[in-house]
Amino acid sequence: MVSTPATIFTKVYLDIMEMPKANSFKYVIAARDDLSRAGEGRSLRNKKAKSVSIFFFEQILCRYGAVGEVVTNNGPEFKEAFQLLMNRYKLPQIKISAYNSKANGVVEPGHFIIRESILRSCEGNVDKWPDYVQHAFFTDRCGRESVRRRPTHTNSSPGAGVQ
Repeated sequence: MVSTPATIFTKVYLDIMEMPKANSFKYVIAARDDLSRAGEGRSLRNKKAKSVSIFFFEQILCRYGAVGEVVTNNGPEFKEAFQLLMNRYKLPQIKISAYNSKANGVVEPGHFIIRESILRSCEGNVDKWPDYVQHAFFTDRCGRESVRRRPTHTNSSPGAGVQ
């Protein structure tokens, strides 16, 4: 049996995808909510734990409040400074082993859609991809899954996740 969180951003999946180098940016970090599948993301110059911590604090904790659990892989970017952040706010971090990579299946399928959306927005000039990261995540939140769900399951409605 799989449990479903009662509210949005109770369980968050984090992952980093590599992009072509452009204006010193090389990565996109993606956080996806388990309930609504809403995503948040940002372009990163590096995938160090400090960069991941800043993203998580600014775009997840400051927007949605404390989350119940954070699911990550065992990459070095999710250690050190990120681990300090998790400990500081007493957030449980679930680390996925290489033997169970499918456990990160909430965030992985969205990578292709986000990457394609970003690159197609560049209209052939791939060096501009960092300018379109926020647009791609906004479009992702407004379309696809969120449109098919009842209003109580979208993250923009009052009482989101309450039935």
